[in-house]
Amino acid sequence: MEALVSIIVPVYNLEGYVDNCLNSLVNQTYQNIEILCIDDGSTDKSAEVIKSFAEKDSRIIYVYKENGGVSSARNLGLDMFKGDYVMFVDGDDYLHPQAIDLLVDCIGVTNCDIVCADAIKTDVVVSEFSKIIKNSFELINVKVLYSNVAEIAFAVVWSKIYRREVLNGFRFPLSIKYGEDTNFMLKVLAENPKLAKINSKVYYYYSREMSAETSPFGLNKVTVLDSYDDI
Repeated sequence: MEALVSIIVPVYNLEGYVDNCLNSLVNQTYQNIEILCIDDGSTDKSAEVIKSFAEKDSRIIYVYKENGGVSSARNLGLDMFKGDYVMFVDGDDYLHPQAIDLLVDCIGVTNCDIVCADAIKTDVVVSEFSKIIKNSFELINVKVLYSNVAEIAFAVVWSKIYRREVLNGFRFPLSIKYGEDTNFMLKVLAENPKLAKINSKVYYYYSREMSAETSPFGLNKVTVLDSYDDI
């Protein structure tokens, strides 16, 4: 039987984006998945969009929580997921249809703990994908992962798949509002998990106005200094 892959999707006021994200997940060629949509107190119609998908696909689980930030939403997903493997997909991003298949296949062949993939930064929704015929992968170490600065996915939690055991006991820091990804990843990597990387770009990072990356500098972004101090 295929391993169960849990996908943790934090959502906050993404009514115009989360439908594309969920479409990309339910249409994966790898079907044995659970999709944990953690609604972080959205005030728009995000809940309606997610619930409409959940009515049609039992693999989607809608969970509401009071607003507490992306770290608290991801932590709730980590408390709930049931899969053998886990992924993080932000609610405004999306995947190539073969993404999970390729990542799981790499784990099976290499017996690694974490598989990474480069991401594509985009501001458009791709509706047609080219089939990936030849996918290659390689074992890597932390130095290789963090020296690949030309790609945007080196220090983030998404665009990766993890064995559940690798994340046991790890949670995102609630006090850090910017740079929480790097903080989390470095602590996980400090345990020396076995790493691999596929050479197909299967994660689409949607760059939108007023996202954490593009929003104006403010006090929340100052907490990246706390992240560096902690690291």
